[in-house]
Amino acid sequence: MGLQRARDEGLIGGVTFALLGALIWGAHVAGRRFLEQGADERDGLLNRLYLTGATIAFGVLTIVLLPQAIFESLNYALLDDRDFGDHPGETLALAITTLPIWLAFLWQAIRAVKRAPA
Repeated sequence: MGLQRARDEGLIGGVTFALLGALIWGAHVAGRRFLEQGADERDGLLNRLYLTGATIAFGVLTIVLLPQAIFESLNYALLDDRDFGDHPGETLALAITTLPIWLAFLWQAIRAVKRAPA
């Protein structure tokens, strides 16, 4: 019964955070596109700083969460001490989420820097 409840709570939390995150991110992107004054701002210094800052933020999160998630997953899979209730689900889910976001921001930041006038 406790394992089923924990799974359900994790599922509700994951869906809630995913929906709210998508809503906030969508509003942010729509607002930025609405306020941009054309390609000049899209290739400008402020946009490159934004992409660099987001790349750094998600990079740090990924660097912290990914090794921890791998460690917790291996401990859970290889050790028989599952009585303590420690499971890698939350950390693993966060690591899986932050990695592609970080890679997307990194790709956009690299493209913006390459397009920037010298």
